Amino acid sequence: MESALERLVARALPGGSPTWFQELLQWVLCQSPPAERTARLTALRDAIATHPMRDVLLARIADRWNDPSMVRFLAETGIPAQLSLAREAVHRASMRLLPRLRDEHDVGETFTDLDVTRDQAAWVDALPSDALDAWVEVMPTRRLLIHAARLTAVRAAGAGLSSFLLQLAGNPPVQDSPFLDLSARLAATVEAELAGEPLPDWQEPLARARRYQDWLAGRIDLQGVSAEAVFQLELLDALLARLGTLMLLATRPVRTEGTRFAGDLLRAVAAQRSIADLVRTAQKRLARKIVEFTSATGEDYTVRTRAEWREHLDGSIAAGFLTTLTSLGKYAIGALSLAPFLAGLALWANYSLSFCLMQVNHWQLASKQPAMTASALAAALDDHDRGHEDEIALIAGITRSQVVVTLGNAVATIALALLLDILFARLTGHRILSAATAHEGLAHIHPFRSLTALFATTTGVSLWLASLAAGWAANWSTFRQMPEAIRRDERIRRALGRQGAMRAGDFTEQHFGGIVGYVVLGMLLGFLPVLLGQFFGIGLEVRHITLQAASVAFCWLPLLDAGQLGWRDLGWSVAGIALTGVLNFTVSFALALRTALRARDLRPGERAALWRDLRRTFRMRPGLFLWPPAKSLE
Repeated sequence: MESALERLVARALPGGSPTWFQELLQWVLCQSPPAERTARLTALRDAIATHPMRDVLLARIADRWNDPSMVRFLAETGIPAQLSLAREAVHRASMRLLPRLRDEHDVGETFTDLDVTRDQAAWVDALPSDALDAWVEVMPTRRLLIHAARLTAVRAAGAGLSSFLLQLAGNPPVQDSPFLDLSARLAATVEAELAGEPLPDWQEPLARARRYQDWLAGRIDLQGVSAEAVFQLELLDALLARLGTLMLLATRPVRTEGTRFAGDLLRAVAAQRSIADLVRTAQKRLARKIVEFTSATGEDYTVRTRAEWREHLDGSIAAGFLTTLTSLGKYAIGALSLAPFLAGLALWANYSLSFCLMQVNHWQLASKQPAMTASALAAALDDHDRGHEDEIALIAGITRSQVVVTLGNAVATIALALLLDILFARLTGHRILSAATAHEGLAHIHPFRSLTALFATTTGVSLWLASLAAGWAANWSTFRQMPEAIRRDERIRRALGRQGAMRAGDFTEQHFGGIVGYVVLGMLLGFLPVLLGQFFGIGLEVRHITLQAASVAFCWLPLLDAGQLGWRDLGWSVAGIALTGVLNFTVSFALALRTALRARDLRPGERAALWRDLRRTFRMRPGLFLWPPAKSLE
């Protein structure tokens, strides 16, 4: 170690290696255990302290740490360089993939070339104070820190005064912006430092800028979010935090704060080229807002009282009747022998029209509920002030809703399908389906001799994706203020009248997200199987419980007439419907719950006590999960 260290120190002397600074850093920040790095840092300190040209070495190190490029390194490292998410992603991609001309005198380039790791940053965080005492005199000066803070303030003003955030704030007068005042105050701070005068107050303008930034974050939570808005708010927050740290270190040096900041800078160097980190950060608030919109809808799918239970039952029966006609439409489209693309479009229109009618009339479709209610459950889990009784009551309400709607859908669908088949036979003399088609239909729904389980699982994924589309659409509509824009639009008022425009705005506010979700679900159920099956040869089929119940019911009477429907066949077909429902529910619910928990930074394991209480409640009162308790049945 000594001979290698001696050579490094000699290369740091005037006339030595032009890359001496990087070589010293690389030698200290080795890939060895943290204790080895600490030992190397101590050895370097001792070697310089006993060297005949100690003052020259320390002056060279101090000059390097106080190089003009250090201002940008302190102010910008770890903070996006662009004011837009797309430009920042392109910037990081180009930094990773394209060759670039290296500036040997740039401190930031030096650290980038070192390929710093998070482990090395953690080591800096944990350095003991005595290991740093000898290096205080060569660290960045107060003046340099203030210059870095001023640069950060200028960037914060640029971010805070972007057209995007100004529009979010309601386009207030630019001259009244706290970010302009903050930038001017930091410029005065630099002038005072250069003149040797007392520094003006910088904390009050910074606090005012932070309050304004918090206010902007509150407005975006109320109005809906976009990835771009989230990115710019996160950028502004990072700039204000960096400004506060730099000024704290410049005016009131704190050893632990400086060490922590150094560790943060190294972590930022390690992550600053990561596109995945950029997208993950920008999308987190967006994902949370989408599941919040979904959970707001999910609250409507819980049953707490007898009146709600009856309302859900009535809505599920109506949805079941409509789904029977939808299933009949599917068979009619299949009989037309259309080209794959046209068949897919026809099925998409068939499903979407049916689902949207359910949305407008507030009818309940069982398979739509799991993804919505999962987000509502995640919202309850995120509220740590609520006790387990409230959370268990919500879960029981979700279960009651799912049970009553599933049974209402299935019974109504099967009953109407049988009735239509009987009426069709009386009018035409034959059943809707032939015996051969019916036999094939029952074979396809068998729980073990077909791919029903796989197809029901993929349908569950489609239901989850549709719920995400519904949440995204509701967020987009709120963010763009679409309902209010429709109410005030002069063209719409001329076409529909003032009251008509108001009703159109109300309709958009209530149903836009749900309609978009149902249109996406119709596409996934109708067009995707045709696309994959006819174009790519992947035999994907729809296994949606309500649609499947209607299809199975249409198969029973033709087989009964032909003497081919036994009790075993009937039982297996019912079992196939039940398996489809279970997989539709569990897959979509599990995916939606996982998405919601991740968006809220919750882990299922953190609520183990809730699951224990839930199991205990189910063992003691299983009926609670089927119908509302007696005290709420009044």
